[in-house]
Amino acid sequence: LRIRVPPLGGAARGRGPDWQSTGIVAMTSVDSLKDIVDRLNAEPFNMQLSLVSFDEKQPLELMEILNTVLMHLDAEKHKVDLKSENPDAIYHRIGEFLNVLGYRCSYDLEFQEGLVTGAKQVVNPILLWLLQNLDQHQKRAYLAKYCVPLEVPDEFLKDDEMARLYSHYTELQGTFKATHAHLEQQRQHSVTPGELKREIQQLDAEKEQLTHKISAFKQKTAGQLGFNELLQVTSALRKQQEEDARLSERMREQRMQLDQVEQAHMMARERFAELKATHEGDSGSAENMLKLLRNDVARSRDQLSRLQREGEEKQKRVEQLDSMLKMPVVTQS
Repeated sequence: LRIRVPPLGGAARGRGPDWQSTGIVAMTSVDSLKDIVDRLNAEPFNMQLSLVSFDEKQPLELMEILNTVLMHLDAEKHKVDLKSENPDAIYHRIGEFLNVLGYRCSYDLEFQEGLVTGAKQVVNPILLWLLQNLDQHQKRAYLAKYCVPLEVPDEFLKDDEMARLYSHYTELQGTFKATHAHLEQQRQHSVTPGELKREIQQLDAEKEQLTHKISAFKQKTAGQLGFNELLQVTSALRKQQEEDARLSERMREQRMQLDQVEQAHMMARERFAELKATHEGDSGSAENMLKLLRNDVARSRDQLSRLQREGEEKQKRVEQLDSMLKMPVVTQS
């Protein structure tokens, strides 16, 4: 990918442009400068800058800071010596990269001159834009290596071998996009090791608290007469209550199944009687068939309404059982 721009003018090769005359004076606000400095002082840059020291940076120093940020996004592309790099190469390297990342600007001659000469009016907005979404830009820079189309002139594609290679290249590009999309989807639904570690630590802390409570409870009740017998009775009672609840739920489910089977049987008999009457009598007209279909629809709606009510009742029952299971249990251990 190449950005088609006019060649650099004399301002980029010699003295800097007159920003007052070009009308590109876009002074960065103090809040924006502070945001830039704060982000440069944080990980992964740790530059230990002050607002004053950053504002007093010379153009070459400012360009070195910009290049450091760009190296974080793509070290292979931007690991260069700015002092020995040609101004045309500087602009095409940085300008093309910004264009791929989606930086919006005119990319006109004044922007080119400001970029290669390290003008604050051009470099500071770029730094702010890059630093505010650093992770997103890093991901986009990685994807650009494989997803930005390679421009091949049409006359080259007339060659059969070149056309075959380019077709294979586009197929690999599509495979990479699909694989990356699947990976991102898996990452969104997977649990990170850090989250698992925090959850294990929380469970260990809760386990330790329960152990202390049980130990304190045992010491408190150690001298009480008949406590062990009472503990056994209450434990047996709780188990019996849970068993009764399971049996009651099972019996209710079986009754519901029986009601459903009886209703299905009744509906089948009614349907059979209607079809039989239609076949035997002189009622095989379209009007009577439509009437039968309407009756079927009405019955289906009634059945749907009944199933929805049963579903709501089951949900309430599940919530009741869940609340019962969350009640504190008195155990011997």
